Amino acid sequence: MSTLIEAGKFASAHQVPSRDLRALHRGNIEHEPHNDDLGEVKALRCESNGVIWHDGEIRHAWGPTDAPDTCMSVTKSFLSVLTGVAERTGVIASIDSQVAHYVENVSPTVSALEGVTFRHLLQQTSNWQGSLWGKPHWIVDLLPGIGAERHDDAGAVPPGRIWQYNDVRVNLLAFILTAAFGEELPAVLQREVLDPIGVGTDWEWGAYRNARLTIPGGEELRSVSGGGHWGGGLVMSSLDLLRFGRLCLGHGTWHGAEVVTRDYFNAAVTPCDLNPGYGLMFWLNPNGELHSTAPATAFAARGGGRASGSNFVYVDPDNDLVLVVRWLVNGAFEAFADLVYSSLDLRR
Repeated sequence: MSTLIEAGKFASAHQVPSRDLRALHRGNIEHEPHNDDLGEVKALRCESNGVIWHDGEIRHAWGPTDAPDTCMSVTKSFLSVLTGVAERTGVIASIDSQVAHYVENVSPTVSALEGVTFRHLLQQTSNWQGSLWGKPHWIVDLLPGIGAERHDDAGAVPPGRIWQYNDVRVNLLAFILTAAFGEELPAVLQREVLDPIGVGTDWEWGAYRNARLTIPGGEELRSVSGGGHWGGGLVMSSLDLLRFGRLCLGHGTWHGAEVVTRDYFNAAVTPCDLNPGYGLMFWLNPNGELHSTAPATAFAARGGGRASGSNFVYVDPDNDLVLVVRWLVNGAFEAFADLVYSSLDLRR
């Protein structure tokens, strides 16, 4: 039987070969048009590190787990939880509310929002057409094996008919949530999510240099990015990501207190009709999309790229398991998780 130490050693041996994060970042996007950066990209990533949480305790950890590090598109799942906070606190009426109402009298003006709801943006089914912060919607992040397709004739298709992984539209959600809250999302995240789960202030959430909006009354706010596609995004340690993963393990509750409602979190991990492997900015496992033999109820916050590998906050509620692992080469997660499942003798 394998050991958890072997799992950590496997992750370290299968990390992406370079620590030069700027070079990895360029490798992610150099093939794209409009590939100029708008936000900060850290110079170096951390060494391989991760945490294995099972049955109420940390069972194994390796590497610099307390060092804040770029999270890439793991950031999207934080946007999902903030949308749940907005619904719980009455900032938005419902995730099925149309978003146009929440950006009235906000500058810059965003058009073509007719019929688009928060659910559409969270599921990546909005088919919104436009440009935000100088990036047009048709820059599509095509990741192998996730069902993304390029739809050159999609202009006339209404929301809810096409699934497309699209970072411009993710940034649109961040813009709308900032307008709805009337304050910058990092402050909301700290107060409403991180303080309740015991995460301190040693983290950051970067915005693009040109991502500013003005709300009624004249206050100017930063609009953070939903990942690191053009720089910016969340920078957080693996130990703090573990706390986020434990919140998700509790379906939005922390020691009995609701950070988001159970109904919202259940919706967040319900498969989208157009892509069963995706929920509300969480990756799902109904047909083995994350791990071929893990329970169908497993889900993950995931981020990376073709050059930078993968970062996971993986949650298996059936086995009371949370895995945080950074900078794995693409395709190595299942073998890593197999070692964990075998070592802990977990059912699959």
